[in-house]
Amino acid sequence: MSSVAEVSSKSTIQGVRVRPMRTDDMDAVSELFFNAGEDALHNRFFTLGDRIVREHIHEFLHPGGPRCLVAVADEHVVGIVEMAEVRPLVEEVALLVAAGLHHHGIGTRLLTAALADARLRGVKTFVADVLGTNHLMLEVFTDAGATLSREGADVSVSLPTRGPAPAHTQRSTLSRRRIDTRNVTRSDEVPS
Repeated sequence: MSSVAEVSSKSTIQGVRVRPMRTDDMDAVSELFFNAGEDALHNRFFTLGDRIVREHIHEFLHPGGPRCLVAVADEHVVGIVEMAEVRPLVEEVALLVAAGLHHHGIGTRLLTAALADARLRGVKTFVADVLGTNHLMLEVFTDAGATLSREGADVSVSLPTRGPAPAHTQRSTLSRRRIDTRNVTRSDEVPS
């Protein structure tokens, strides 16, 4: 395989492994972000533009930047999960999977590895803000047992790092493609 595009042309992706990001991964991680497509970047950053991507990738090189794990298939980086402290024992988590490789369990595998890594470091909770239209990411968090609450067009996610490992539920393919966010609790609603 000579590129991520060739990896994504396979009907099944096998041998995906997750490991800590290394300095020598930076070119591949940059390629992952710059080839993600506008929709994926909008879902990830809530905005568009190469500048935000360049600035974000630059943060990976700084001490105190996010802790990152990468998913690798056929020696190519096909996904990344980032974890950054927001307050003691709580980290924000964000994922990006290569264009064309969604629905292969890479996001779930990244989140599972991130949860294990966080538990070892004493982190108690992951949080994330997700666009309500980002059904794939909401599905990954829902399958992991996260609590979701709607705040306008966004969904706030809270996921304890302790507990059972994430596992895909056995829903139909059709229902897996679309999470209905109408039933997500709004932050200003009091549960009955």
